Amino acid sequence: MYAIWTSTTGTYSAIILPTPTRTGYDFKGWSTSSSATSGSTGSYTPTATQTLYATWTKKTYPVTYYANGHGTAPAAQTKTYDTDLTLQAFIANNTSTGYTVSYNANGGTSTPSTSAAATLTHSQTYWNTNSSGTGTNYASKATYTGNAALNLYAIWSTSSSAVTLASAITKNSTTETGFKVTFNANGGTCSTTELTATNTRNYTFNKWAAGSTSGTKYDAGTSFTPSADTTMYATWTESVTKGSIILPTPSRTGHTFKGWATSSSATSGTAAGASYTPTAATTLYATW
Repeated sequence: MYAIWTSTTGTYSAIILPTPTRTGYDFKGWSTSSSATSGSTGSYTPTATQTLYATWTKKTYPVTYYANGHGTAPAAQTKTYDTDLTLQAFIANNTSTGYTVSYNANGGTSTPSTSAAATLTHSQTYWNTNSSGTGTNYASKATYTGNAALNLYAIWSTSSSAVTLASAITKNSTTETGFKVTFNANGGTCSTTELTATNTRNYTFNKWAAGSTSGTKYDAGTSFTPSADTTMYATWTESVTKGSIILPTPSRTGHTFKGWATSSSATSGTAAGASYTPTAATTLYATW
């Protein structure tokens, strides 16, 4: 005798679904369809013999841009596994306030106004994986083939346009003690025994010197391209005009004054009241 059975609804036991792996892909779950894009994970209760298919999506990686000091960074991008990505173009050139050129008159009668240097122009040269530029370089709109997140920093070159240096300035002449002239009446008398000439020191503008009076020289009114804030110092060419004196009048009983001479034995010389320019400390003798 054989037992004959009728099927009735029973209780099915659950299983814990495994977790598969696939290079470059994220697992999205198990599905009964091989074309599904999502499915189940964790506990699963089958009601019949089944084949489950893993569902996958390709991994994605963020590509983030940093302006690194100038301009505005472009929008971030997403790199998909094994799919080439065209990176963003370079940030447009931009400008900022340039270096300041100021002036030191170095004794001159006027100091030119402070002049702001021409604008600094910042041009991007490449993208780099390090903000200091020591990483890997990427060109504008380069192709990125890697399968990893990427941070890119704009690396810049900076150039300064030139400024026109101030015009020449002036410096007042100064006076200084010149040579002394001693008068020897040579047998007579003279109320004036010595006179000292007053020399005049004159100044002619030479050039502007960068950073100090001994710095590199530039002609007034020419172009100068600063690489830092710079003070321009006026430099001067000096010349001395030797001063003169007015010769006094000596007297001597029974004698006629014949002039002043540099020799005590001379018989004639330069008349009293005349202008005399000594070129060294000098003794003049009255001639009679």
